[in-house]
Amino acid sequence: MCDLDAANKLWMGDLESYMDDAFLTSVFAQFGFHAQSIRWIKNYQTGVAARYCFVEFADDVSARQALETLNNQTIPGTSGVKRFKLNWANRKTDSGQVDYNVFVADISRDVTSQQLLEYFQQNYKSIRYAKVVEDEEGASKGYGFIRFMDEQERDLCLVEMDGAMGLGRKPLTIKPALAPRTSHTLFHM
Repeated sequence: MCDLDAANKLWMGDLESYMDDAFLTSVFAQFGFHAQSIRWIKNYQTGVAARYCFVEFADDVSARQALETLNNQTIPGTSGVKRFKLNWANRKTDSGQVDYNVFVADISRDVTSQQLLEYFQQNYKSIRYAKVVEDEEGASKGYGFIRFMDEQERDLCLVEMDGAMGLGRKPLTIKPALAPRTSHTLFHM
């Protein structure tokens, strides 16, 4: 089982249905990287795999090398031009606490950070923080972030809330939060 608390795990997204464990393991091996395990996220209601997974490597050095070497490179054996979409699964904050984060897009411009927090806390009790990103004038940019303390709740949110209605006028888009290039955390508040 892939333990996402460690620094040797990568998120891999934009996957196709034919990309199974054997395919991904062989693709990483072609570049000299040994994927120790692959954890797929599935919709708990339908059992259908999401279009992303978490890949575990032997250590953080191997994970970092795979990320730096392969990200945005063409994936061999794919139809069309499919590229590696890689990022850290989780990163520890300066205090050592692991954050489990999601990016929320398509937020109606009138939704506040407090409304975002309250909406998601109805179903996910481990949420520590929610933030709607604003421009210099304080107007919503239409996206935000949610920070979880519990990995399983974050994983459920990624599947259950993508396309959800009830917060503003549009269906929400939920994705794993991507790490800034200059930080060890997934996003700053």
